[in-house]
Amino acid sequence: MNVFHLLVAVFAAVQLARYARRALVFAAPGLVTVEGLPGAPSPAPLRTRAGEELEELGFVRLGVRRERAPLGGLSIEADAFAHPAEGAYADVFQDTPSSPAAVQLFTPFSDGAAVLTANFRRRGVVGPRLQAGGLPGATVAQTLAAHRVAAARFQADHGEPQVGADMEARVSAARAWYRGEGRRELRRTTLPSFVNACLAIAILAWSLRLVAQAAR
Repeated sequence: MNVFHLLVAVFAAVQLARYARRALVFAAPGLVTVEGLPGAPSPAPLRTRAGEELEELGFVRLGVRRERAPLGGLSIEADAFAHPAEGAYADVFQDTPSSPAAVQLFTPFSDGAAVLTANFRRRGVVGPRLQAGGLPGATVAQTLAAHRVAAARFQADHGEPQVGADMEARVSAARAWYRGEGRRELRRTTLPSFVNACLAIAILAWSLRLVAQAAR
């Protein structure tokens, strides 16, 4: 029986290690940091190609933006673009060097409301302060067309979009996002990891207690 509880404890420890980083993001989303590298070139050819499509639509390249959380619970790098006249920022991501580049458009408003439209599958959210969704397989132009419609609806209630033409403005918008709607969005996506980490802690504590009792 002692060996069984030791095995359970090891399993729980492995699960805790697996989920702890994302669980920390859920527990302390305020630890997320954002930095911008103005004028930095894109490190990936596929991201460069997607950026060229954005530039053809009037977006201006700002550089590279990075978002990090302690222990690697969040690690995002994106080529950042802005189109103030369109009222939108654009980010180009790539999960791995061989995966396709993905584009997400972001329109923030001064009261914290925001609209996000991506050309990949993402969790849909429809509410008075946030509309987010994905159009898997859509071209950059199609994604922008859909984003325009959603952002126009939000303007009626939230005023003009707050979109600057430099990296400082983009970093400020990202930080404001994580203080408001982005904080809630981040906690929604990391909730499963937090629950799993809590279960792992409970099982680990229970198993170690039984092992200690058996050793007496």
